[in-house]
Amino acid sequence: MPLVKLIEKYQKLVTHCKQTYIARLMSRKLVPACPTRWNTNMDMLNSIRENYNEIETILRDCDEVHFLPGPKALLEEFAEFLKPFKDATVVLSVDTSPTLHLVSLYYYKLRRHVNTFSATNSAALRALVDHAKKVVPAKLVVPAKLVVDDIHKVAMFLNPASKHLPVFEAHETPAIQARLAKLLKKQDAPVSGPVRVEKPSSFGADKLLVYAEDTAVTESDDLDTYLKLPPPSSAKSLLQTWEDYKDVVPQLKLLVNRILCDAGNIFTDRRTSLSADKLDDLLFLKWNLTIQE
Repeated sequence: MPLVKLIEKYQKLVTHCKQTYIARLMSRKLVPACPTRWNTNMDMLNSIRENYNEIETILRDCDEVHFLPGPKALLEEFAEFLKPFKDATVVLSVDTSPTLHLVSLYYYKLRRHVNTFSATNSAALRALVDHAKKVVPAKLVVPAKLVVDDIHKVAMFLNPASKHLPVFEAHETPAIQARLAKLLKKQDAPVSGPVRVEKPSSFGADKLLVYAEDTAVTESDDLDTYLKLPPPSSAKSLLQTWEDYKDVVPQLKLLVNRILCDAGNIFTDRRTSLSADKLDDLLFLKWNLTIQE
């Protein structure tokens, strides 16, 4: 792919500058890319941008200008196109706060960026932009290579700052709220509140009404209340905001705990334990693959 070759050329430029001590003459540090970390390609490009004029002058003096992959305008445009992708990966890769509610937002940011970007300086860059438009098209196509799942839409709705779903069309909102209502019904955790240790075998009509009013909280009640809540304080984090909401919309608070901040969900017993039958199947496959090799 032209993009890969272009990045390889920039990597060769950085390697050459370091091996020939040209890098020591730079006013700022040149950063090489790491093959196992995509974001370091962006760091490398930015370091070349910052030192481009100095690099070009030194290479011309040494008659080695052929190490430059292209003009500065190409580098600027290339880095400009890739920057939103790096920003998205940085934001969505943090492990100290929830990120699921941000997936939809950054997906639509990338979609808008890709479909409005106009590449002019390189055929390789134009090919990259055309490929990106197929991955995140302006309009949903089936099958799509990259889509936003229902869980991402629900998570965005559970962020009080984006509960009105600004990146979605108005006709999509009812379906997202319906999906949330289904998740609430499936929720088997009890709503926090007073626990009744003794429950009489029968109720009078008056007591039955009092009991129902005291304990019944429906999914629609929580949803309606949540939609009417005022905008959250920008000084508070998402989890702090939901801690304030726990008594107002208790069922939604439980769902938030499940979806947005269940840090141990990756290492559940179901995912880390193997039944005897499944283990036998895996050993059988391993044995047969070993024999064939």
